[in-house]
Amino acid sequence: MGEDLPAGSERIDLDTEHERIVSEIGDLTDQLAEMDPETDLYETLDDRASRLDVHRRAVEWARENWDTDSIVIRALSFGDDARLDEHAGSGPERRLWQIAIGTVEAPYLEHDGHAYPDVSIDAVEDTVATVDSPAVPIAVGRWVQDRTDEVSTVGNLNGDGSYATSLAAKRAETSTET
Repeated sequence: MGEDLPAGSERIDLDTEHERIVSEIGDLTDQLAEMDPETDLYETLDDRASRLDVHRRAVEWARENWDTDSIVIRALSFGDDARLDEHAGSGPERRLWQIAIGTVEAPYLEHDGHAYPDVSIDAVEDTVATVDSPAVPIAVGRWVQDRTDEVSTVGNLNGDGSYATSLAAKRAETSTET
């Protein structure tokens, strides 16, 4: 495409995103149908499927209500995290700021996302106010926040030595000992 996006940015095509989410929900549903619902893994996968269903509804809403085919989000830096600490008081307010700072292009953006962080904090606050209004339904906010978290994450969360892998190995070891 050759477009000039900030480093760590990702353009999310709404149609492609919808297909990805629906496919992942289908895969999880297939797995869940074969599992014992009393297991921790079932609960984890069920929670993931429920969260994805929120994302599906959010993307469907965006496709119907926004005059755009895509949005652009970006990875947050350590400096962004410091700005979040400085300007956001509570957990809920922090999520609003995370969406505002992590968005490069979207209909709810009130500041120049391409120019951030070289924009006034007042302009970013205007975006925070829009995100905190009925213009951005809760499902859309959750989806954008989760996708911003995803592009901001470094490393393999499930790789060797990760918390998830270590916990799964320890649980498997414990279950075979009993």
